[in-house]
Amino acid sequence: MGKSSRDGYAVGADQKVVFVLELIVAIGPLAVYFLALGLLNSRPHPYLIGLRADFLLLSIAFFPLMVVPLAALAARGWLGSWFGGVAAMALVLWWAIQSGLGSGWVIYNIDGRHCLDAVGRACRRLGWETTEVGERIVVTSPKLEIQISTFSILRNVTLNVTISDGHELPGEVDRLGEALARELDAEALLPSPTGAGLVMVGSILLAVPMGYLAHHVEAVVEVVRRIFLA
Repeated sequence: MGKSSRDGYAVGADQKVVFVLELIVAIGPLAVYFLALGLLNSRPHPYLIGLRADFLLLSIAFFPLMVVPLAALAARGWLGSWFGGVAAMALVLWWAIQSGLGSGWVIYNIDGRHCLDAVGRACRRLGWETTEVGERIVVTSPKLEIQISTFSILRNVTLNVTISDGHELPGEVDRLGEALARELDAEALLPSPTGAGLVMVGSILLAVPMGYLAHHVEAVVEVVRRIFLA
């Protein structure tokens, strides 16, 4: 009877520890992502990052949240052979999106109007003639178009650079990025409420697995003890 109780407790401890690990892996990267966004939006200057690098960080933050529950269901036999197909489709979709990304940047801690002004100043610094058309800046020489998309919830702006005449312009996009970075470094911003809100969201997300871990610390200790005494 005593042995059966110990075995039952060990199985229960294993399940609790596995669930804690699943929570940490699924929610942890997302919590860190929101904390990082909050800190970026609390800086005195906007922050510029390449379009592909931003997409990679976004993937690292959100993919575990989608993959971990599916993997847990597959481990319990609830998805059958569907998990491999779903995972393959997700990878193909990710690769297609990543391959379709063009040249450009994401700027955090800035709104659309200030971004348009900064891009205009950067172009003038390079001696380029520009025309502002809505949320686009058209550069006549070299022939570039800069499309600006604002995501006000996270207080960031995405810049997509396209070549109007279809020809490659080696170094021109890089020159624009360097000039834009210098313009953004000169921007002086007041503290943003968005930054505090994103830090709060990240802290709450991080508190979920940490709270569960603290609540079941005895199960974690039991599993660790059995690992070292095995």
